[in-house]
This record gives sequence, C-alpha cells and structure tokens, in this order.
Amino acid sequence: IGGEGPQGAPSPNLFMWTLAEKHKALMIALEHRFYGESRPTPDLSLGSLRLLSAAQALADIARFIGFVNAHEPKSTKSTEHGAEEAAASEPPLDLEASTRHSRWIAFGGSYPGSLATWLKLKYPSLVVGVVGSSAPVFAEYDFGQYAQVVGAALANGQLGGSPSCVAVLQAGIEELVRVHGDSDLPQPLRPCTKIEDDLDRSAYYAEIFGYFQGLVQYNEEGRPPYVSDVCAAVAAAARKGPPIAALAAAVQLFSPNAARPRCVAASFKEDVVGP
Repeated sequence: IGGEGPQGAPSPNLFMWTLAEKHKALMIALEHRFYGESRPTPDLSLGSLRLLSAAQALADIARFIGFVNAHEPKSTKSTEHGAEEAAASEPPLDLEASTRHSRWIAFGGSYPGSLATWLKLKYPSLVVGVVGSSAPVFAEYDFGQYAQVVGAALANGQLGGSPSCVAVLQAGIEELVRVHGDSDLPQPLRPCTKIEDDLDRSAYYAEIFGYFQGLVQYNEEGRPPYVSDVCAAVAAAARKGPPIAALAAAVQLFSPNAARPRCVAASFKEDVVGP
C-alpha cells in the first residue's frame, strides 16, 4: 500500500519480496490518491483536497482489489464491466492468471501500515491478513510522540548522538521561534520567501523538522548526513557561537552543496500545495 509520496514497484530488499518468492505470490503496489500520478481531481484546491483522506484511500484499495479480481486473462469469463475497466486502465491490466479465488494480504509501513490495519477492520472480507509495520493506528491530530522519537535518537550515544546535542538543538529551535524568520538569521536558516502568515510559518518549521525526521528514520541507510555527523557539527558550532548557530550548522549539512547552503522552503502555496 502506497503512502504520502509517489509509489514505485516493490523493492527486492523488502521482506514482502522474500515472502512472495517463497509462496509464488503476485505483488502489486498501489499509489495513494493525490500523490505521484494518481490525481483524481484537476487541481489541489480546498474542495479537491476534501477527497484526500484515509477513508477515501481505503475505498480506493477496496475498489482496486475488486477491479483486479474481476479480470479473467485470455478468457471470455470476465464480467463486461471488468473487461472494460481492464482495457481502460493505464497501462492496461494484463495478468497471466486470475486472482478471483486468491487470498490477499496487505502490507504497509508507517501511514500505509495504518491503512493496512484499517483495511482489515473496514473491509474484513477483502484481505485474509495484514502486516502493518511501525503503524500509528490510533490517529492523533497533534502527534508529538514522533518528535520524541527523533529527540531520543539524537541523544543516543550508540548512534553518535548525545543529550547535549539534543539540548543545544532545542535551545537553537527556541531561539529560532523567537526571531520568527528574521532576515538576520544564519544563511542555512533563512526562508527562501517572505513568511506572510501562519501557513507559511508552519511550512517553514515543517521543512526544518523534516530534515531531522528523515535523518533519524533513515540513519545510516542511505546517503549522509547521519546522526553522528549532525551532532558532531552541533558540538563544534556550539563551542564557538550561540545555539542558533549550532542549529544552522546542522541544517547546512542537508544542503546538496554544504559549502553553499540553500535557504529553507517557506511558502505554503508554492512549496506545499504548488508541487
């Protein structure tokens, strides 16, 4: 099950791939509505975004399972409606065997993991089981616990973090909030555009938090910086300047060219809705 981003084909690195090979199963990746190429509306207006919900996503999954099950490859047994839908899909649905009597298992991680578990609750007859990895199944409007996990990772000495690293970053963030995106900020923390309202301000803070969120979630799995790199930069900058300079030193590591730090995206209209 896809989540809040474009969905590609399943990776051979996934445990799901190993299970599929063992059981000779068909793997299908379904992109979430409003992400990637799956756009059910022509725009992202408020009226359109009312259709962006977990309930709608679950209904999409349920309809998709029915769509695949209605297809009978190289046979006249396909329902007329199912055959028309298969031909109209892009690319056209083309399976070597029917899934009509197959058992479905849904996989997802994080938000898609929640969707997988909710799918079994809302449409129990469609799937025989689900695997919801790291799934926050009890939805919360203000999900501060995620930030607590980020802080715990940055304080973890085994990852190259430390309690002092977290304390300095926290102090730097508090100072950043006090200045409200002032133009005198260190270059790595300067907003790319003028912050006009609370939506812009939330986009600005979300971008900065996103750096550390991704850092912790994918630590040592991909390209640096890693927790150890960030906390080393924080410690070095804290010896020479205020906490906000240490925060800037950490954020600078996330620039494609650390020698020429970029600004921070801060337009809700252009950076959040626009793409």
